[in-house]
Amino acid sequence: MSNIIIYDTNTNKVIEYLKSVNTPDYDGRNDVVINPSIPSIEMKYWKHETGQILEMTQAEKDAVDQAEAQAQAQAILDAIDKYEVSTLEIITALVKRINVRIPANPITKAEIIQQLKTDRGL
Repeated sequence: MSNIIIYDTNTNKVIEYLKSVNTPDYDGRNDVVINPSIPSIEMKYWKHETGQILEMTQAEKDAVDQAEAQAQAQAILDAIDKYEVSTLEIITALVKRINVRIPANPITKAEIIQQLKTDRGL
């Protein structure tokens, strides 16, 4: 039984770290390092280089972080485009838009709460 790293042969990015696997299942694969020494940092900052698993440079780490932030921002935009947001977020956005259009008499949070209570007979 061995620990292995599977990496992308085009980018050298570590894809997976598997513990206690049957080594013969992975023998001969060019995208695997068997029983590697691994850096003591998050796996997302590991890279493969000449049969070793190394810690990325700061510039490489920054690129990983930037790509993650962009993916997260895109996921938020996609959720908003599908209205996959909370009711509170939708109501808040609507009230802000109404208050922009009718600035002389803006709607307040207290008014909304009171109206919700009134609608429920409270």
